[in-house]
Amino acid sequence: MISEPDVNLISIVWMCVAVVVLLLLLSGISAPYGRYTPSSWSLNLPNRTGWVLMELPSLLIMAVAAGGWVRGVYPLMLAGVWILHYTYRALVFPFRLRTSGKRMPLILALGSILFNAVNATLNGYYLAFYQPDTTLVSIRVLLGLGVVATGTYTHIVSDSYLMSLRQPGDTGYSIPTHPMFKYVSCPNYAGEMLVWVGYSILALSLPALSFLVWTMANLVPRARQHHRWYRE
Repeated sequence: MISEPDVNLISIVWMCVAVVVLLLLLSGISAPYGRYTPSSWSLNLPNRTGWVLMELPSLLIMAVAAGGWVRGVYPLMLAGVWILHYTYRALVFPFRLRTSGKRMPLILALGSILFNAVNATLNGYYLAFYQPDTTLVSIRVLLGLGVVATGTYTHIVSDSYLMSLRQPGDTGYSIPTHPMFKYVSCPNYAGEMLVWVGYSILALSLPALSFLVWTMANLVPRARQHHRWYRE
């Protein structure tokens, strides 16, 4: 059994890796996905398949942890927040995409599988063995759940709008004009980050914080890429 200090140390090291990745991506390196995928990359797979494979480890690992080891109402509630989010990401979102003919680089899918597996394992392990079973009624819990709910709503609504821009058979990209996009270039990304801000408020753990940092390291550079593309 891994001790709580060791789990926290692993989380800190994992966060440091995220900061390095963030700095590299902000320095000008583009993440190879979607419209930014190099045409020379031949090792790829169908976009929808890639999304399912990428997101499924987070759902399955946390579901196994919740079903076998997580005890207490509060830790189970946190596991439920995670499972609900990744049920959408793995089993709903990919099948709503209008990306017929689009491909995903295999290396991106494999890297994302590793990323999601590490984060789900760290958080699932912490919930199972070290998360305090605290009260469900407190200002912190209400705030955290409110932030999660706001992020989820923003994430799903903006996702739905972006999908509506692409009619069946379309393969190009459009500039969004929905009110959510007036002040934030990528509210879908902002919403997802809010979900994990809320989760971190609820969990108050280093594994939760490390996942938030990784989410920002992944999405902030992508949002900047999109913002530049919209302006150009």
